[in-house]
Amino acid sequence: MATNSGLRKFAERVIHVEHVLNEEGVAGSAGRVVYLLTIADKLLGVPQKEVVAKTALPKDVVSKLVSSLVGARLLTQVSESSSSRTKTLVTTDSGRALLSRIRDRKSVV
Repeated sequence: MATNSGLRKFAERVIHVEHVLNEEGVAGSAGRVVYLLTIADKLLGVPQKEVVAKTALPKDVVSKLVSSLVGARLLTQVSESSSSRTKTLVTTDSGRALLSRIRDRKSVV
């Protein structure tokens, strides 16, 4: 069972993440944004199809999220040489900086 202190800390983290994303003008669900940037960063690139499979989100939802993050220059799409339709998602330097800011516990509200 979660304690009040634990719930408060969790709520503070969520508010912090949403605050950072709002400051950066990043649209989309905070959890989805952080997940996509993190998985693309940790795997040094992830196929968009894999994101759809791992999240069980509809393709159009993932596509809109990817477009938003590419537009914000937090993510890039790299076409595979074997198929121009296959896109690998890679976190940009700006995306890594945003993730670092989100992880920074010193700046929690």
